[in-house]
Amino acid sequence: MSQKERKKIGHFPGRSDIATVAFINAVREQDRIRAGNGDREYCQNVYSDPVLTHNSTNVNLNEVLAQIDVEGLDTLQRFLVSALQQQSKLQPSQNEDEITRALTMREVYRSYKRTSRFNSCLSHLRQQRRRGVSAEEARGQFAGKVFEDIGYYYFRPRVRHGVLIAPEITEELFLNIYQGNRQINHEYGSRTVDGVSVPDGVVIEVTDGIPVLTQYVEYSLSQDDKKYRNQFASYQTSIENIRYRSSRTISPNNEFVINFVVPRPQWSRQYPNLSGSVQSNFHLLPFDVLNFGWKINEIIAEEFDLSFAARSRSRF
Repeated sequence: MSQKERKKIGHFPGRSDIATVAFINAVREQDRIRAGNGDREYCQNVYSDPVLTHNSTNVNLNEVLAQIDVEGLDTLQRFLVSALQQQSKLQPSQNEDEITRALTMREVYRSYKRTSRFNSCLSHLRQQRRRGVSAEEARGQFAGKVFEDIGYYYFRPRVRHGVLIAPEITEELFLNIYQGNRQINHEYGSRTVDGVSVPDGVVIEVTDGIPVLTQYVEYSLSQDDKKYRNQFASYQTSIENIRYRSSRTISPNNEFVINFVVPRPQWSRQYPNLSGSVQSNFHLLPFDVLNFGWKINEIIAEEFDLSFAARSRSRF
């Protein structure tokens, strides 16, 4: 498993026995009852932070792009324009929009499984099985990619200012910025840059015709506070490297934000307080890591013909 995949997945809880499976089912049933009773206010207040309940106005990217005078931009700023142009071609479908209003893992998955990104993930998973990749290895990679997709769909309309760039376009952006560095290829077509911390997404704002990088976004299943602290420090270094190359391309430190889009915390768990030269935020999805893991196990069990007992014992 690659470093990027380990970073995204972190310590994913396993299911060691039938009692654990029963507990997961109880949690899912609790979610179902709350949603079925119309307890939307409870779910929103508990499962989503203020940013995720914010209804932002859709940005007309074509109008934004028309305001940019490319001739007056430096090389890195032109890379940002290229990313915006690619993003403008991605039109949200009805199923993607439904994900943004989901309150439980069941609702999220019902919409996600009808998207093109899920079909692509499932196709790659089946290719892995034909190549002889073990269910254990495929499970972790599949979980990381699915979570990244769901996080992107869910967070995209909740960005208050600017445009959230898709993961694959973000990868292309950093490959352009660091053209002298070696490209590293991963499963599911993911690409990273050797020696550089590449976020899963970035937010680009255009002010007075000038594109500026204002936020990093990381979609992470990790339950390890140390991983978040290390990732935060690594991203701060990445931000300073870009600022060194072109200070006009990136917003000042006191305005820049690193966002972690994560599962709803279990029980009394809290995500770490990260402090540094830039700001940080944690944004909660409407399900916890156990709900998500159970759904991933269902898919893996079906695709790899695993028994119920094997599925219940599986670990990430």
